[in-house]
Amino acid sequence: MDYSNTFNHRGSSYDSAMQRFPFARANEFQALFSGIDMGNVREVLDIPAGGGYLRPYLPAGVRLHEFDFSAEFAAKKASVNLIADAGELPASAFDLAVSLAAIHHIDEKASFLSAIVRCLVPGGLGCIADVVADSAEASFLDGFVARYNGSGHSGKYMQYGQGPIHALLEGIACSLCDYELRSCPWVFADGAEMVAFVRALFNLSGIDNASIYRELETVLGVSQVGTKVMLNWTLVYAVLKKCPDSAANGIGCT
Repeated sequence: MDYSNTFNHRGSSYDSAMQRFPFARANEFQALFSGIDMGNVREVLDIPAGGGYLRPYLPAGVRLHEFDFSAEFAAKKASVNLIADAGELPASAFDLAVSLAAIHHIDEKASFLSAIVRCLVPGGLGCIADVVADSAEASFLDGFVARYNGSGHSGKYMQYGQGPIHALLEGIACSLCDYELRSCPWVFADGAEMVAFVRALFNLSGIDNASIYRELETVLGVSQVGTKVMLNWTLVYAVLKKCPDSAANGIGCT
């Protein structure tokens, strides 16, 4: 796993972007709960939680448990607990577990997903969202971001398709409830705000603002919608449901 190394290096800059523009990525967070009935959800796990950004998107009364692999992030917010491995999570403890835009930093994806399912109550849901391989987002991260963030970027992205996701989940006691690409554009007041956010989020240096804007426009796409500037961003969202017993019945278990 290179998640901890990555964000021990640039976690402060990432957190500053999220604190300064807390709702720029609101569409990403809201899409986590698309089609999920939150009425009976009481215990929610966020892993890795970064500096703790999920709370505004949860209903009142839900208890949020935040864990992260980076000491830099855990130091930013008292509610975020440092954890070395997802296998340390308590078993059968959460109704819903979410992991947003992080699994491309994790080598052992099957082990990570298995740990997520293990920590769910029977019938509980796990929602995993991330950049997919061969996408504009992957090209931007492994190209432009890698050149200018001071530590490089080489994501281990999931392949989009039924074959790859089923292979990844083989032997895990869950069913695949949903698996789809969702458009979740980042939203800004203007182009200057967009560039400031992207610069801080990815800790970009040695590059001027105009060049950042051109890269965003060329590789990802930028549009004006009303008074807002929108940066195209698409993630794949997978929703896993833990089987009602502990047997590893595989995909399609009920």
